Amino acid sequence: RKAGVACLGVIAEGCAEPLREHLAEVMPHVFKSAGDEDSRVRECACFALGQISEHCQPEVLTYSSQILPIVFALLDDGNIAVQATSCYVLEMFCERLEPDGVRPLLD
Repeated sequence: RKAGVACLGVIAEGCAEPLREHLAEVMPHVFKSAGDEDSRVRECACFALGQISEHCQPEVLTYSSQILPIVFALLDDGNIAVQATSCYVLEMFCERLEPDGVRPLLD
């Protein structure tokens, strides 16, 4: 599970263009991994979310209503590595947004 979701993050960096066309198929797997019982899988899910958020803009923004609650929950994870990696997701997701684009997502 860990390797599978980590691979999705690596694919996002190297093959973002074709991945954008398949986000509807990929994102449910990443979201499921973010809730895994194993903290290493959750950490890799955060890595994948961060990579997808960085490299699959603007298409990934359509998943904001799913990504942000997951990220905010993982900021409170019991594992410090998961917390740190969820900060990375938040940074990558919001990096290219204008301030007016971020405010509605935080409500």
